Amino acid sequence: MLDGPMPRGLLGVGDPNVHLVDDRWTLFVGGFTTTFRNRLFRAHLVDEATGPVGPWRIDRDPRGRARPLAADPPKGSWDAAGMHTPSYVPPAAGNGARIYYSGRANAKLYGPGSSYAIGVLEHTDGQWRRRGKPVLEGSAPRWSVLEPRVIHSRGRYRMWYQANPHEIGPGEHPDYELQCVESEDGLTGWTPPRVFAGLDEGFFDIAIAPRGDRWVMLLARGSDLHNTGGFPSPALCERTVMSDPVIVAGTALSRQLQSELQSARDARRSEWVERENEALTALRVLATYLAYHPGSATARAITTTLARSIANPGEDMSPGEHPLPSSPSINTAEGDTVARIETVQLIDDLDGATADETVAFTLDGKQFEIDLNAANAATLRDKLAPFVSAARTAGGNRRAQRRDAATAAGSTEARRHNQAVRVWARENGYSVSARGRIPAEVVEAYRDHDSNTSPSAPEKAAPTKRPQPAQFSG
Repeated sequence: MLDGPMPRGLLGVGDPNVHLVDDRWTLFVGGFTTTFRNRLFRAHLVDEATGPVGPWRIDRDPRGRARPLAADPPKGSWDAAGMHTPSYVPPAAGNGARIYYSGRANAKLYGPGSSYAIGVLEHTDGQWRRRGKPVLEGSAPRWSVLEPRVIHSRGRYRMWYQANPHEIGPGEHPDYELQCVESEDGLTGWTPPRVFAGLDEGFFDIAIAPRGDRWVMLLARGSDLHNTGGFPSPALCERTVMSDPVIVAGTALSRQLQSELQSARDARRSEWVERENEALTALRVLATYLAYHPGSATARAITTTLARSIANPGEDMSPGEHPLPSSPSINTAEGDTVARIETVQLIDDLDGATADETVAFTLDGKQFEIDLNAANAATLRDKLAPFVSAARTAGGNRRAQRRDAATAAGSTEARRHNQAVRVWARENGYSVSARGRIPAEVVEAYRDHDSNTSPSAPEKAAPTKRPQPAQFSG
């Protein structure tokens, strides 16, 4: 669509939004600049006779560089790290033209801690001016709102947008929900959000345009980005609505009919879901038994059988080959102790992806730990290898070494506890950062929950599973 190479200062563009502005076709886009920031840009047709199919040419300044629509947000502002996905709205209800957009405050693109809000540029005195505060922010459990599509119809601004817990990262299942809100002035007083397309439908983006007395909406269904399975197939769907596009009852009925149709198609699948749930229950029983009896003959027989079945999936594992002394079971009657197994997922301290190990090292007499995935851990070791090979093995008295080891163990335990608190807080609607101090009220709520759910009998809970730190000195 865009004619020729990118202009100076611009690496690429996306999220096109085409409108007829002052009888001239105009394209608004988000662009990634050579300073690695996202900004909003405008383009016009190379030849007006071609119509909106293009090709287009990005507006440039006198030096030939791509010219952003508005000045960069101030440092430290809610959208300082980038402006994305423009949605142009013509002048309406006495207000000038507007461009709604997604903004983010930090450089984290995905994973826990990544969050977007929605802001607006207003066209006044011939210039696009950024409004200082966001017009819409997320709420628990969907803290991130982005990719707005806004129209003005029947005296109200109406906005559709994507609402997520955070931006989906590697290893995470896509969790897209489209919500809609309304406002008289398009800046404040938005109605409570309503779900327009749920997680089961898989839509992540829309486009909407007038057609006579109707509005036509095109919905895009996303892909299973990280191959986690169980996600609807990618698709492009069209819905036609009357002049008032937010017909809540009609939308709810449409979703209900789609759900019933899907249930009829998946009648046979329910049997497999039931079997899967039974298998998961059995695995939980086995995991609990193995946690409490790791050295027993039964545990050894179970682990041997599982290892063989994984290594040889087609092999017939007859019961006679591995007789079990007894069948593990758990009595969950009232008053009995039930084991609890907690799994803490490590997050890479460099890029926010899933970590594979904790690397510990000592430098200038100080001990450090960092959670890394396999690639980042290998990079760290490669960088330190020349220094380690040239260094001498340090001695030191045994008392000091024991003291350092105790300090490192305490630090590791604190990191485990903080990670568990963060996981619990996010699952229960609290807002916590990926690093730094956890608010006292969140820690207190976690302790209250932990004390209320701990087993009443003196039997200990199963230990938390966590990769062991890799040790080396630098």
